[in-house]
Amino acid sequence: MVYMIQSDSIRGCQIIGKLQRYLESGTESVNKAATRIIQFVNVIFFRQLCNWIIYGDLLDINDEFFICDGKDVDENFINEDPSHQEVTKFSDAAFDALKSSKLKRPPPIRRFFLREELFPFDNSKHLAEVILFIGQIVWIISNGPKEKTKDKLNLRYTRDVWEGKDVVYYQKLQKLEKSAINITEFEATIEECRLTLAKYLWNIMVEEANLLEHLQLVRDYFCLGRGELFQQFIVSAENSLKDNPCTST
Repeated sequence: MVYMIQSDSIRGCQIIGKLQRYLESGTESVNKAATRIIQFVNVIFFRQLCNWIIYGDLLDINDEFFICDGKDVDENFINEDPSHQEVTKFSDAAFDALKSSKLKRPPPIRRFFLREELFPFDNSKHLAEVILFIGQIVWIISNGPKEKTKDKLNLRYTRDVWEGKDVVYYQKLQKLEKSAINITEFEATIEECRLTLAKYLWNIMVEEANLLEHLQLVRDYFCLGRGELFQQFIVSAENSLKDNPCTST
């Protein structure tokens, strides 16, 4: 086992996948040794996983986790503000300074990406992408506007993705570290976290942002629900419409 790890330069999360195979060796002594080692390795893996999924934190000094912090701006979320266009690389201190500034626009979104070769399970790219997605959304919400105001009551509160149940979900993930990873149970726990996050995002989009009301306004404006756009077009183009049609028009 040690020789294999050294010769194949196996590191980080890859070790978990390799150790899982020893549980199928059929030799009792090997199974016991592998189980004991897995318990210690799982502690590190699941602590890192819990912090990423529940809090959006990624502390991976040695680059051994399958999710990597790009330390730069995610191109999918680049802000059009000219003051942010030059921000491509930043340290934690620089990012904190941007986040705490009094700019009305949100701070730049940090880029995180997958390193598929470090994911401990074979043929599970979708699962890795789900874990990446959950942590990214939690990170964005945690590092975005900290407070939301209710106009009527003028109440302010900090956004909480897990609605006060972060410890509950943390413990559910942490329980999985006590034994060899059961991929079915692991996927079910990750899916439960994803569904909770999806419900939270749905509430933001539909309830807080009044999505249905905005869609109704788009329908009224562009689909002749009221017709202001086309009425204004007819008024503005009245003189042009009086001319006889020609090839240039």
